Amino acid sequence: MRNLNQILLCILSSTLFFLSWPPNGFPFLIFFSFIPLFKIIKNFSYQVKTANLKLFLILFFNFLLTNFLLCYWVIKTNVFGGIFASFYNAFFMALVLLLSSIIKKKYGEKHFYISLIIFWISIVEFPHLNWDFSWPWLILGNVFSNSIYLIQWYEYTGVFGGSLWILLSNVIIYNLIDQDSFKFNSGNFSKILVIILPVIFSQLIINFKNFKDLNINDSNNEIKISIVQPNFDCYTEKFQLSQDIQFDRVDSLINIDRNFNAKLTLLPENFLKKWMWESRLMEFKIINRLDSLLKKKTYHVPIDRSNNSSNL
Repeated sequence: MRNLNQILLCILSSTLFFLSWPPNGFPFLIFFSFIPLFKIIKNFSYQVKTANLKLFLILFFNFLLTNFLLCYWVIKTNVFGGIFASFYNAFFMALVLLLSSIIKKKYGEKHFYISLIIFWISIVEFPHLNWDFSWPWLILGNVFSNSIYLIQWYEYTGVFGGSLWILLSNVIIYNLIDQDSFKFNSGNFSKILVIILPVIFSQLIINFKNFKDLNINDSNNEIKISIVQPNFDCYTEKFQLSQDIQFDRVDSLINIDRNFNAKLTLLPENFLKKWMWESRLMEFKIINRLDSLLKKKTYHVPIDRSNNSSNL
């Protein structure tokens, strides 16, 4: 019976994660997504020698299901890559909760929550912005990417501020629910305020920023934007065709419009097939061809040749 309850709690947690992530449209459910896992850890029996392994497998099952629900479409592009990404992310997510639970046994519940927040952001999320296995889509703060009116304060904290907010909110809500009897006292009020304050702060930023100077109806503020879609199937032919063939398609589409004078041209995010160093962009043939194509038109986007070591 206990195993069944653990499986059901895992499924509940994965479902909450899935429903909260874009484009599913229920972002506030993320404030409850970790609570079933907290419940599993609280009621878990550590009496057997293999307890830590068992707990890890339970948590791994939860996060593997979560990753699959959120990223199953990657498998359509690359079967091995999609499966590897799901297993890889699930492993480290489960490891973080396992390490935090071990700390909880030794030092208490307070240290469990502190270590969870630190480990999650530093082990699960931060590396995804700084290495070749980057997969920042699963950073918790991205769950509000379609609700920008709630997260204007990201301009000060970045997306990790959102992750901190989500993790703290899960801890607070779990502790409020786990009380024997809820009392609306100053302590509980301050906890609830931690959840609400970022939303209030976001509204203050929107209302007090000098947005009134941006007259969107002024024709002087208008620019012409061109969206070029070469329409290659990204699951089949996109990565089989050479970059030159794909560029020729883009070139022909742009040249269809003889009056083309767009100040901004948008191409698919996967148009460039290879990794490129921003500090050496002009060394790449495709960038030079794009540069030449735009020079023929009325507007040319200058390429930043500053010396930095980030890659594109």
